[in-house]
Amino acid sequence: MSGSTDQGHTEQGHVHVVADRDVCIGAGMCVMSAEDVFDQDDDGLVRLLVEDPADGTAVRRAVEGCPSGALRIAAEQTERTARARN
Repeated sequence: MSGSTDQGHTEQGHVHVVADRDVCIGAGMCVMSAEDVFDQDDDGLVRLLVEDPADGTAVRRAVEGCPSGALRIAAEQTERTARARN
């Protein structure tokens, strides 16, 4: 079963990630999991660098590891679905 994970998601799948800064506690776990996607502002709160990263694996890890629940994946699509939309 090439290209899939034990969670049933494709490793090449694109994701749309949403960050709720009102819920964020500034733990920084997201930045450690996916530094190309997340950053922290001067107050330590999450800041999205990329809303639709191509590699969703690290983003899913960040969402699962967020202690406050400030992150969520709003949509997932495979590369085939993305091409069909264009």
